[in-house]
Amino acid sequence: MAVALAGEQADPRRPAPTELRPVLGFSRLSAASYGLIERVVDHDPDFRDRVAAEADEDDVGRAGWLWLTRPDGWEDEVARLADGAGPAGRGDAASARLRREREGAEAAAARHRRRAEAADEARQRAEVELAALRSAVSVADQERTVLAERVAELEEERTELVRRLKAAEADAAAARRDLRVAREATLQAEAELLARGPGAPAAPLWRLDPRLAEARESVSAAAERAADLARALGDVADALAPDVDRTDARRPRFARRPPALPAGLADDAPEAHRHLVAASGALLVVDGYNVARTTWPDLEPEEERRRTVALLEEHRARTGVPITVVFDGDSDATAPAASRSVQVRFSPTGVTADEAIAHLLAELPASQPVVVVSSDREVADDARRQGAAVLSSPDFLAALGR
Repeated sequence: MAVALAGEQADPRRPAPTELRPVLGFSRLSAASYGLIERVVDHDPDFRDRVAAEADEDDVGRAGWLWLTRPDGWEDEVARLADGAGPAGRGDAASARLRREREGAEAAAARHRRRAEAADEARQRAEVELAALRSAVSVADQERTVLAERVAELEEERTELVRRLKAAEADAAAARRDLRVAREATLQAEAELLARGPGAPAAPLWRLDPRLAEARESVSAAAERAADLARALGDVADALAPDVDRTDARRPRFARRPPALPAGLADDAPEAHRHLVAASGALLVVDGYNVARTTWPDLEPEEERRRTVALLEEHRARTGVPITVVFDGDSDATAPAASRSVQVRFSPTGVTADEAIAHLLAELPASQPVVVVSSDREVADDARRQGAAVLSSPDFLAALGR
């Protein structure tokens, strides 16, 4: 049995006889098991030679050694030994058998202990790894919660800023209307002053006509709201991209000149706006989302881009004016609105459309007249510093008949 077990555990493995395998794990052997072992050794010469190579005559006795090695005349010698064996000989054989059974049982117990220790070590390692995984999952859940809260905050800030931007654009449009009324009232007031003669007492013009006072208050309130919105947008921009250097994009450019207007046209007249977008020979640079959200509020960005590009393509087809539209977002990550007649550009990752427009103006030749379309105050101020004409989104849409 010891030889069979050792062969099974050897590397390379030396298989035990097939008939012997069912009893290899027994801790105690029955009489039937001993009979099975006897038959296997008796009928399997190769296995019997393996056992003989590992055995010793002192361990198995003379008769056992003869039975394993089987030299010539071994059977006669075994018979003579059997005839001479008395009760003491039988007792020695029984003691040897019991000793072998005990040793086999101890070896089996040792094997089971080793397996149990290995299993316990594996369990302990698994518990350590499980604890580490649970800790990592907990940290990931906390980070996800923090990020989700931050995203929700940014969405709320964006919604509020869009609302305020729309309100500021509406205020600006109202202020322009009030300014036109104020100009008309000013002309009337000046005429009245001239009619009174040089001796008439001086008074502020805005007191001469109630419309002037209303216009003065409206323009002042709009300017305050626009300033507040500009500061808020600047704070949010700094919070979202504090490392973006905007100074280079805001460098003044004086070489370019705005497109000239026909004689007699005021720069805020609708006819002047139509001339700038259709007949001035200037390149139109359009702040895409600014125009889109003035025209189609509450749409998805992809639909905003699609409609804006379609509108500009229609204008390009009617007038032949070159047009570049700039959207926020990386074209590799944002599905672009393809166009054959309008150049569609996306600001690089980490750069806003405002900054992209500023860089575009800085890269254009000074000889190229430019009209920038945006209601964003920073975009407009920078465009003017770089010698471009500026139209707000509502004025641009009105010039297109929208």
